[in-house]
Amino acid sequence: MQGSSFVLNRLPRVLLLGIVLIFILGTAHGSILSGVCDQGWLRFGDYCYLSPTDVACFVDARGYCKEKDADLVSIHSQEEQMFLYDNLHLDRQYWVGYTDLASEGHFSWTDGTESNYTNWSPGEPHDNGGDDCVYMDPGFYGPRGNWNDGWCYGHSHFICKKRIAPSSCNDKPCQNGGVCESVSNGGYQCKCKVGYSGKNCQIDKYCESDWYHWGDFCYFFRPEFKYYSDRQKWDGAEAKCQSYGGNLVSIHSKEENDFIFDHIGYSGGGVWIGFTDRVTEGTFEWSDGTKADFSIWCPRLPVKALNEDCVRIEPVFFSAKWCEVPCGKEYGYVCKKPATLCQTKTCQNGATCIDLVNDYQCICPDGFEGKDCETNIDDCAVKPCLNGGVCVDLVNDYRCDCMNGYEGKDCEINTDDCALITCKLGRVCVDGINSYCCVPQS
Repeated sequence: MQGSSFVLNRLPRVLLLGIVLIFILGTAHGSILSGVCDQGWLRFGDYCYLSPTDVACFVDARGYCKEKDADLVSIHSQEEQMFLYDNLHLDRQYWVGYTDLASEGHFSWTDGTESNYTNWSPGEPHDNGGDDCVYMDPGFYGPRGNWNDGWCYGHSHFICKKRIAPSSCNDKPCQNGGVCESVSNGGYQCKCKVGYSGKNCQIDKYCESDWYHWGDFCYFFRPEFKYYSDRQKWDGAEAKCQSYGGNLVSIHSKEENDFIFDHIGYSGGGVWIGFTDRVTEGTFEWSDGTKADFSIWCPRLPVKALNEDCVRIEPVFFSAKWCEVPCGKEYGYVCKKPATLCQTKTCQNGATCIDLVNDYQCICPDGFEGKDCETNIDDCAVKPCLNGGVCVDLVNDYRCDCMNGYEGKDCEINTDDCALITCKLGRVCVDGINSYCCVPQS
C-alpha cells in the first residue's frame, strides 16, 4: 500500500485530475471499463448498448440485435437520450425500437418496455405514407438526435440494447408476462406464460425459427432481393408454402398489409400473395380458402386481362399495393399459417401434441411426464431394489445392480452358490450369501 501511495503522490497533478475526470465521465455517460458488458458494448445504468457498423432495414436490424440476446434500443429518460447522443456519430441515422406496426398511430417499444419518454422532432410523428418505424435524426428534419418516423425498409444504422445479466427478481428479468420467483441461492427463476420458454421467458413458442408471429398467425418471408435464387412461379410458391404447413399469404386488413410490407421492404419485383382469379375470371379468391374481405390494388387495377390471374404485392408511392401479373412470372413470396403451439414441436420425447385454445396438451409416451413430457419419470423413486441393490433409472424401466450373492429383477433372489459345488462324501452344501459351506450330513 505504501508503494502505491508513493507512486500516486509523485504523479503530476494534471495527470491525477485527468484520471479523476475519466472516472467521473465513465460513470456518468457509460462505462467501457467495468467489464460487465461484452467487448464493444457500452454500459449505462443496468444496460449495455452496441452500435454496429452495419446498416439494415428495421426488421433486419432488430434481427441482428436479437441474435445477440438484445433488442433495438428503447429510451426512457433524457439522461439515456444524452448518453446515446454523447456516444454516437450523430451525422448518421439510427433505428430505435419504437414503432406503430402493431397499431397505427400507437407507438410502442419492441422490447415491451413502457413508453414513458419521447424526443420527437417538431411536427413528428407525421405518419407520412406508412412511416411506421422510428429513427434518431442526424439533423435533416429537426435538432440532431431527435426522433422521426420513417419507412421501415430504409437502410439505417441502429442501436442494440440489453440488460446486464440479471441476478435477482429485483432486476425484473422475466419477459412476456412471466412471473419471477426468488430461489434459495439468491438467484431467480421465471414461471413462463403458456407459449413462451427460456430462462427469461424470451422464446416465442408459437412460431418456428425464421417465422414471424403477428396476431394469430405465423409468416415466412422470402423477398426477392434477399432470396433471388428462391424465386418461384405462383404455383411453385404455393407448393412451397404448403410444404411448410401453410399457404401463400392471405391479407385481411390494412394493418396486416403494412406488417407484411414492412418485412419485405422494397423487393424489386414484389412478392407473391395467395390471391388469384384463375377459377373465375374477375372473381379473386384466397388460396387458403379465407374470405376476400380486403384489397388494396395498384392504380387502375384490377382489370380483366388475359393471362394476368395472380397477384403480387409491391411498393407503389410509399405503400404496399397489389398488382395482377401472369402466374408464370417468378417472384419472391410470403407464406402464412396459424400460430399454434404444436407446430413448434414443443412436446418432447416423442409425445403427441394436441392444440387447445391458447394452450396445448402433450400426450406423453410411457416413462415421461411434465407439461412438455420433458421429465423422465424416476422409476427408482419407489426403491424397488432389495438387499442393498443400487437402482439405475431407465426410460419407463429401471435396473438393479445387485450386491454379490443376489440376483433377479429386484435383487430378491439369493444366488445359489451351491449349484456348482460338490461336497465330499457325507457332506452337504448349505448356501449362504455369496458363500457356501459343506457340512456333515445329519
